[in-house]
Amino acid sequence: MLKFFFNRHSKVPGFVEFLGLFLTLHLLDQWSVLPFSGLTRLGIGFYLAQYLFTRICATLRWYDDVPRHSGIELHFKKLLIGESYFLVITSGLLLLHFSPIVWITNIFFLIVTYSNAVLLYLHSRDTGTVPVNYFTSNRYQAEESQSPLADATCQTTS
Repeated sequence: MLKFFFNRHSKVPGFVEFLGLFLTLHLLDQWSVLPFSGLTRLGIGFYLAQYLFTRICATLRWYDDVPRHSGIELHFKKLLIGESYFLVITSGLLLLHFSPIVWITNIFFLIVTYSNAVLLYLHSRDTGTVPVNYFTSNRYQAEESQSPLADATCQTTS
C-alpha cells in the first residue's frame, strides 16, 4: 500500500502534487481575505519558495551523459513526493484558517533545504571521474569480480 502512495512511478504522487498546486493557487487567490498576520504570510511565501526551489532542481538536467533521474536528479524526484504531501496538507489547512501548520512545514522544509544546499555544494566541488551512481548501483562489485587483481587476492587468502 505504501508503494501506491509513495512510489515515484505511481500516479498518486503526481496527482497529490497537482492537488497541492491547485490548493496553493486557490490560497493565493484568497490572499487578501485570509485573516493571517504578516509573519504568517511571510512563512507561506517562504515554504512556497522552498517548494519551487525543489521543483526547479527536479526539472533541471544535471548530467548529460546518463539516463534521466540519476544521481541528484533522482534525489530531487524522490524529494518531491514528500513535499507534495506537505503542500496539500499545508495549503488545505491554511484555507481552513489553521495558521500554525506553516511553521511545522517550514521546519521540515528548512531541514530539507539545508541538506539540498550541502548536496549541491558538494556536487559543484566534485572533480572525480567516478561515473554517476557507480556505488549505489553496485557497478563497482561487477568490476571487482572481473578484475585479475580480485583473483590474485582470493588465492592469497585461501
